[in-house]
Amino acid sequence: MSEKQLTILVPIYNEEDCIPLFYKKMDAFLANTTLSCQVLLINDGSADNSVSLIIDKCRSDAMYNYIDLDKNYGLSTAIKAGFDTCTTPYLAYIDSDLQTAPEDLE
Repeated sequence: MSEKQLTILVPIYNEEDCIPLFYKKMDAFLANTTLSCQVLLINDGSADNSVSLIIDKCRSDAMYNYIDLDKNYGLSTAIKAGFDTCTTPYLAYIDSDLQTAPEDLE
């Protein structure tokens, strides 16, 4: 596949209940988009099982990567960590609780 052009930032804090549906929706978006994308999951110090779900997804799907912050710093810091890590020319942001659906990115 060609070099990635878009990174989708996804801050996550204690969202273990939302993550499976998020993956389902994001996977469907990635399968149908013409954009060359990667998803950067940013664990913002979750105390639940979110980090395990994140690690499992990243191990099984090369379109997903993650950052694991050592404690909860808040949404702004999580997004900034994503900005600082991103190497693609374009960025998008979406919440893991699906307040905005992945199909809204197009």
